[in-house]
Amino acid sequence: MVTSPSGPLTIMWCGIASRAHVLYGAAWIRKMMVNSGTPEAIIGVTKPRSFLGTPAVTLDDIRTALPISATVSPWEDGHYPGAGPIWCLSVGAVGIKPWFRLQASHWRTRVPVVVTDEGLGSYGTWRSRREAWRRQGVHEPWRSLRTAAVSTATRSLTSERWALHEETSAGWALNQDIVDEFRLLGTRSAPTRKAVFLSQPWPELGVLSENAYLSHVAEVADVCVRAGLEFSVHPHPAEHPRRYSAWSTMEKRPLAELDHGAINAAVVIGMSSTALINLAAIHHTPVMRITTPELSKLDEKLSPRQASLLLHHAGPSVDSKAWPSTLTRMLAT
Repeated sequence: MVTSPSGPLTIMWCGIASRAHVLYGAAWIRKMMVNSGTPEAIIGVTKPRSFLGTPAVTLDDIRTALPISATVSPWEDGHYPGAGPIWCLSVGAVGIKPWFRLQASHWRTRVPVVVTDEGLGSYGTWRSRREAWRRQGVHEPWRSLRTAAVSTATRSLTSERWALHEETSAGWALNQDIVDEFRLLGTRSAPTRKAVFLSQPWPELGVLSENAYLSHVAEVADVCVRAGLEFSVHPHPAEHPRRYSAWSTMEKRPLAELDHGAINAAVVIGMSSTALINLAAIHHTPVMRITTPELSKLDEKLSPRQASLLLHHAGPSVDSKAWPSTLTRMLAT
């Protein structure tokens, strides 16, 4: 952890696209303020980005997660009051353009870059990141060029990696400061008899047709109900809840990792998602990874670190034929 002399902590924060990104960064800011003895922070935020048309995180969302002494405003040109040092806090990878503009206005010293988690993708490789951008509609040659540029910049410019998960000689360990940031907003208390399905926008990403995906959800719901569980769908922020109108949906809820309904569920069911890992790792919520023949192809494209992280926190992926008996065994323990 880099420390700062007395005076306001000054930060340019870029790449925010979800509430989880805010919490990862807020944990670093809070820790930095404590370690440096700095009572104030001046934070400029580049325009938060959306994903598949989801509403972007607002400045008020960011302010709510930070100490009251932190001043948050849109970042315009990188110029801040005061002559103290400045940091670049970047989500997932180095924000190349914002960093260069910031560095140009602070050319006397090298601007340090702290890279926080983006999600499961932060534990991937060049190939897995390139594949993720393919699913998001980025075409060649820009897909490969963008992947190469971001990977190179992140490798050469990152001063500190601030991650929720750290791979150690003893296995995967958690960053307790980030865990505490999440637990400020939600903790596991009394488990319910509810099964929560974490949906993902596979039809929008062209991975699975909507009919095929809804058929998969219907099979999951049927097994859960027969096991004596109340079934609900927690739609991905990029989806409209009406897709799941046949079932109870958790509409207008926060991230699954902050939703008490998901945190306290008897089981949360999903695939290879960041939320599934976070629920298991942060809140110790029982989770299951289930798949279909079409979706299993995505597991094959995971990097070794991604696969290891999922296995450690969420267990092995179970196919649609075997998972009902696996659910029965889980509920019996």
